[in-house]
Amino acid sequence: MLTVAFSPNSYTELVTRDYQLCSGGDDNMLRLWHVSVELDECKSACSIRDYQKPVTTVKLLKVLEGHLSSVTCVRFSPDGCYIGSTSLDSYARIWEITSGHCIRVLGGHLHSVFCCAFSTELALFASGS
Repeated sequence: MLTVAFSPNSYTELVTRDYQLCSGGDDNMLRLWHVSVELDECKSACSIRDYQKPVTTVKLLKVLEGHLSSVTCVRFSPDGCYIGSTSLDSYARIWEITSGHCIRVLGGHLHSVFCCAFSTELALFASGS
């Protein structure tokens, strides 16, 4: 695993926290995970420290394929609907989370691409090599 990011759409309930996580690595694929953490109900809710039990559930939701080389960066869009990714294959991609489909392949880099970001209003997607 070379890169990992949490979704902004993760949520907390009274006794659990649920997260969406995306990872990417040397196998050229992105993986979308659901991670559920059970909170320790016996500790004070006002405590400065965040007491938690270990992760209770990790479930693979989707595997996103399309990159031709190692995935170097994954980023969720601010609304949590898209994932941006970059790769050593010199391309950046934008994925729709619901369908798991790549909706844009962005070229133009002459070498490996190592980072990406969405603007807060989703008007721009930037990648860097």
